[in-house]
Amino acid sequence: MIPKIIIFVGFFFCCFLVHSQPSLQLKKGIDFVWHADYDSAEIVLSEIVQRTEQYSFEEVSTACMYLGRAKQLHSDFGSAVVLYHKALENFQSINDYNSIAECELWLAEYYRVLSNFNDGQKYLDDVKKIITRRKVKDFTRGLYYSRLAAYSQEVDHDPDRIDVLKYSAIANEIALKINNLDLEATTVNEIGFAYENMGDPRSVENYLKAYDLWIEAGNLHYAAQALVNIVRVYIKKADFKQAVYYADLGFEVAEKNDYRELVVHFAAQIMQGEERLGNLKRALEFAHIYHNNWEGEVYKKMSKSILEVEKKYDVQREKEQTNIQKNKAELADLRAKRNKVQRNYSIVISILLVLFLLTVLYFSNNLRKKNVDLKISLDQKQVLLKEVYHRVKNNLTFLSGLLFLRAKSIQDEAVKEMLLECQSRVHSMAIVHQQLYQLNEESNIDLHLFCQNLFSELDVFGSRDNHDINFEVKGNIREINLNNSIFIGLIINELALNSIKHAVNLKTLRIGIDLQPSPSHFDIKFFDNGIGLSNELSEFQEGGFGFQMIRILTKQLNATITYYNQDNLNYFHLQIPISQ
Repeated sequence: MIPKIIIFVGFFFCCFLVHSQPSLQLKKGIDFVWHADYDSAEIVLSEIVQRTEQYSFEEVSTACMYLGRAKQLHSDFGSAVVLYHKALENFQSINDYNSIAECELWLAEYYRVLSNFNDGQKYLDDVKKIITRRKVKDFTRGLYYSRLAAYSQEVDHDPDRIDVLKYSAIANEIALKINNLDLEATTVNEIGFAYENMGDPRSVENYLKAYDLWIEAGNLHYAAQALVNIVRVYIKKADFKQAVYYADLGFEVAEKNDYRELVVHFAAQIMQGEERLGNLKRALEFAHIYHNNWEGEVYKKMSKSILEVEKKYDVQREKEQTNIQKNKAELADLRAKRNKVQRNYSIVISILLVLFLLTVLYFSNNLRKKNVDLKISLDQKQVLLKEVYHRVKNNLTFLSGLLFLRAKSIQDEAVKEMLLECQSRVHSMAIVHQQLYQLNEESNIDLHLFCQNLFSELDVFGSRDNHDINFEVKGNIREINLNNSIFIGLIINELALNSIKHAVNLKTLRIGIDLQPSPSHFDIKFFDNGIGLSNELSEFQEGGFGFQMIRILTKQLNATITYYNQDNLNYFHLQIPISQ
């Protein structure tokens, strides 16, 4: 009897474990979303959404809703809105009003992030009706008042922030009641934002409280976001010492947990604060960190945008192929009918022939008009593109002028030298856009002309140090596109600046460029008669900021650069594959 009871109880215990496992997985995925681990959240929740046979309809729908939230926070807005609406449709089919309200709140938040407040307000109004007429969970009510406060903050219909504070207080009271640290931290953070907009010093107090709550909840990502807000307040107050203190704290959290965007943000804040405090060495250190991480984020987003464009192009190309096949089929059918008529009715043949010629004439005339319109449109776009290049050139020239003026007003020679070098780099990019504005082609640069213009601008460095400089440009390359020409221009500019900078005992400095295209790559040789590198390998590979930048730009070009000395001249040989 006892063994049978044990087997019976064991059977039901196993059934309970199997049934409860999906709920544990769903909770795990939702926790990942709340704690900003969006990659893990997508893996867990996608598995639930795909394996519908192993999970209940309500669990699949909830996983679908939070997967949309994870996609949104990963900036995949297209996938997010599809998942939100799918989950909402599922909840509506079973009249789960609490889940309907929660899903509509996330949709309202989705449209708030996109600044589409009209559509978002419609969902908030729907949730208000549900909360008024039906009983929902305290969490859903708290989330509603929290989002209502956020909307009041954004649309700015409440300049004294009375409604923001009122709704946030209600949400905070509910969060304390259900002991939800994330919701409590969110409401306290919203109150801090309201006080900040009002110029009330209590903003920092609330941001610090939100930070402590998120730390207690284990949500380091949002805790770091609270530190961003604190630093912003202190920068507004010009209290740069406190700003740097909290920015350092946030930078440590962001770097430790690989929050790249926050690393960029805190690096920029530390750079700004240290510069205002006069700690230029540390400001420069974080300027490099900001630049390196910002560049990675930009290229990542750029790559994502390129993939999206490629997908759209593939869809468009498939549609065009379908239309071509359809047109071919219709044309074949028309010819078959015409042949049948020709065999039976000679009079009809003549009529059809006349109609056919008239049709061809009509479409030819339309095609000619469309070609004229397309040419006009293309000319307009070319004019607009030249205008863009012209404006970019003007802006870069203006920035170069500002750097030059700033350098003249600084007594510290090292800082002045640094600013003048930055001015020269900016001006080299301006020369590229000036050529694009002056040429008929949209993307090809004449490197011979570019080098001549660049060297003529570098005379200011020689004249300043009482150097006689002889510049010479040999050969030419005319097939360099815009992106690569900017990189090449910066490399040549850096090498020329370095030659001028270290030509201490030379009466006459000779600087030249040899431009030679070949079937597989472009050969660009920069040479001077300066002192060269004392230790060729280590000095070129380790070097200062200029050589670091040259190595980065060379890598972007997928090129190689070598240094050698020949006939008392120092050569830097840059080889760029033509595929680039």
